[in-house]
Amino acid sequence: MDEKNNMTACKVLRSSCEGGEQRKIVMGRERDSLVVRECTEGELTKAIFGDYRHDHSLRLARKQEEEVARLANVGAAAQALQAFFGGTGRVLLDLEDWLDANGVAFEYRSKTGEDVVFRPARG
Repeated sequence: MDEKNNMTACKVLRSSCEGGEQRKIVMGRERDSLVVRECTEGELTKAIFGDYRHDHSLRLARKQEEEVARLANVGAAAQALQAFFGGTGRVLLDLEDWLDANGVAFEYRSKTGEDVVFRPARG
C-alpha cells in the first residue's frame, strides 16, 4: 500500500486488517496543504469499487486547518485529526461528514484503477 505518494512528514492515523481487507489512513503535507489519505485493499474493496485497491483523500488549506483546530479546541489541525481517528473505527468518510457538518471546506479526490473523482473545496 503506497498511500503516501508525495506527502512529507507522514503520520499513520489508523491501520487495520480485518477479514483480509486492509485499511490505512495517513496524514501528511503536500505543498501548503494538510492531506488525509485512506487506502483500502481487498475483496470488499473489489466488490464495492470493481478494483482491489481504492485510494481517496481530502486536502485542507491553511485557513481550513486553523478552523479545524479551533473547532476541536486544540493548537493544530494535526492534533485534532490524531484525536479524531485515535482509538476509533472511524474512516475518512466520517471526517468528511464532520467537516461538512461544521462548514469546513475541503478538496476531495478518489482514485480506483484509472478512474479519478475530484471535488474542489467550496467556500
